[in-house]
Amino acid sequence: ASDVCSDVVWSYSPDPAVLSNPCGATGAVEVTFRATDNCGNFSETTASFTIVDDTNPTALCQNITIILDSDGNASIDGEDIDAGSSDACSEVSLVASPASFDCDDVGENIVTLTVTDECDNSSSCTAIVTVENAPTTSTLSIDPTSQQYSDEVTFTVTITDGWTTCTDAATSATFYVGDQEMGTALFVHDGSDLVATLEECLLEGIDGQMAPGTKTVSAIINGINPDFDVAQPEDVELEITQEDAFVEYNGQEYFSTPSPTDCNGTVTLTGYVEDDDDTPDGCRGDIRNALVTFYDLVLGGDVLGDPDLPVGLVNPDNEQQGIAITDFDYCLQGSDFSTGGHTFEVWAEATNYYTGSTEEATLVTLALPGNEFVTGGGHLVLENSAGTYAGTFGSKMNFGFNMKWNPSGHNLQGKINIIFRKLVSGVWKTYQIKSNKINSMAVDENDPNYRKAIISTKANLTDITNPANPISLGGNLSLAMNAWESTIEDNGSLDKIAVTLVAGGNGGGLLFSSYWQGSGTVAQIIDGGKIQVRSSGPPQNFTGRPEESETIVFGDQPIDATSTLSDEDVQRISEITTQPNPFDGLTTIQFGLSLKENVSLYVFNHMGQVVALLHNGTLEKGNHSFTFDGVNLPEGLYYYT
Repeated sequence: ASDVCSDVVWSYSPDPAVLSNPCGATGAVEVTFRATDNCGNFSETTASFTIVDDTNPTALCQNITIILDSDGNASIDGEDIDAGSSDACSEVSLVASPASFDCDDVGENIVTLTVTDECDNSSSCTAIVTVENAPTTSTLSIDPTSQQYSDEVTFTVTITDGWTTCTDAATSATFYVGDQEMGTALFVHDGSDLVATLEECLLEGIDGQMAPGTKTVSAIINGINPDFDVAQPEDVELEITQEDAFVEYNGQEYFSTPSPTDCNGTVTLTGYVEDDDDTPDGCRGDIRNALVTFYDLVLGGDVLGDPDLPVGLVNPDNEQQGIAITDFDYCLQGSDFSTGGHTFEVWAEATNYYTGSTEEATLVTLALPGNEFVTGGGHLVLENSAGTYAGTFGSKMNFGFNMKWNPSGHNLQGKINIIFRKLVSGVWKTYQIKSNKINSMAVDENDPNYRKAIISTKANLTDITNPANPISLGGNLSLAMNAWESTIEDNGSLDKIAVTLVAGGNGGGLLFSSYWQGSGTVAQIIDGGKIQVRSSGPPQNFTGRPEESETIVFGDQPIDATSTLSDEDVQRISEITTQPNPFDGLTTIQFGLSLKENVSLYVFNHMGQVVALLHNGTLEKGNHSFTFDGVNLPEGLYYYT
């Protein structure tokens, strides 16, 4: 544009500089141009403009990591991998492909981001999308955290978020207490978690692993899926405590010295021990992990025999029932000679893996012998034999024995010979027990229906199936034999016998019992033969544990607690009985006199202390009875004189 006189000034309507139709969607735009000179004269013209955007936007991508959900799925959109894509003219849209992922896509995936402007100009870039399973946490737990030896503990490993619909983080977990492997459990699904649970008894497979104390419990996760990040769980602690044990004295209660003038005697103590708990059914320990100690007077008092005795089994196929045995020598003191012997108040206690003790003391007497002699021979049919060499049900046990003092009365002489049979793998075995050292023999005549012989010896056990080739099965074994002669029938039809053979103090356990019931050997009436028991002398007169002094005091009157009845006195006092016995509260002591007598009737406790004077004065010839009131006295054993 020009003017003949002056410059011109342009103006526009609309101004093409601000036109906003970049995609040309509505066609051309008319713009009016005006040229004006200095005098205000102007002229106009028009032009058509078509505006087109053909420039692609800028696409920028970033790599990301995504987590599958519990269903094994995950998804993204374009914004997730966009790193700032743009266009010079307009807004842009973002599209990612692929945008959905599942278990098959675990790992790195190439994803394309397409960036498009409003005029459909586009560009693209790629990103790496890493697909992972959810992060996991592994934990180990036990319940309870404190448990008795041999009882059950529940071991659990949990892998949090260790499961999706298409795969598991691991297959199983193996549990350990210390170095001992307890077992392996498979993982099962619990929501999105994996749980492996093992319920096991704390039974020992490696020596010492289940000893009471603090233990380290660990677990190893097996079969870890590389698509999961799984760490091994941290260790936890388990406190193992002692298991409960039932303890009972089941040995003989009467022993004698070798002669009336010899103070030294051997006492054999035997205790029965049983795993007392069963939580739950089947969780029972090995009683051989117990140790047994015998005490005098009180638990923790003077040890009788060897301490911490090993326990052997009653039957080889039952690890919950055991037996412990010990011998000890004792020399009777001066006061013991005047009373005819010495009585120990025997307690037994289980320790080590077990805890338990006898509920009350057992009185075990070492007495001076009299002029006893005991003989017997015959057989019985085994019905409930027990031990490593238990005789087979229905087979015979033959016995023969002869015990007596030599003419001088100073040496105990005799022997015991017992033969029994056992069916082993279809073959009958024959075994022989023979005494080799007689420790003691005493006679108890307190039962009006029986005279009882109590014999303690050392013995050998031999397999004599082939008499030409006998096989020794052990020597220095402890043989306890009790034999009863009936005073009602003199033909032997009511005589009875009990035989127990134990393998010393080395934890060898019970080798043979003629009839085992509960916690010990009980008497069985013989099926043939005869037993004869005779005695005269101190054993039947001993009345309990003496005091240190020879007198005890009742009220203000000292009485002689150590005197014994003479043979003449025994003939003049007869039929001494107590009814009822045992008793609760009151019992009646009855006896007969052959002549008019001055009589004192005392009742002592087990410590030798007088608890009652029932009579002190003259009694006429005939029968007499006196009532002993024990209502206010503690339960226990009492003795009358």
